[in-house]
Amino acid sequence: MMRFGGFGMVFGALFWVLVLFLAIAFGAWVFKSLLARSGSSSSTVEQDRGARRILDERYARGEINREEYEVMKKDLTDR
Repeated sequence: MMRFGGFGMVFGALFWVLVLFLAIAFGAWVFKSLLARSGSSSSTVEQDRGARRILDERYARGEINREEYEVMKKDLTDR
């Protein structure tokens, strides 16, 4: 029955080690993707705050009038 001198058991063990490694790698990839997705939403919020701050500063310096300010502010909040 043992034609390969026990190599079948070795290859079987290596197969399961490979399956375990792939499962762990896939889990790590999913976890990393979820973290990246949650991180991107927070950076979008920060970008929106930065854009609003710049708009407020431009209005305060008199670079844009109230009408332009209101239109631009509405554009930022509609995103």
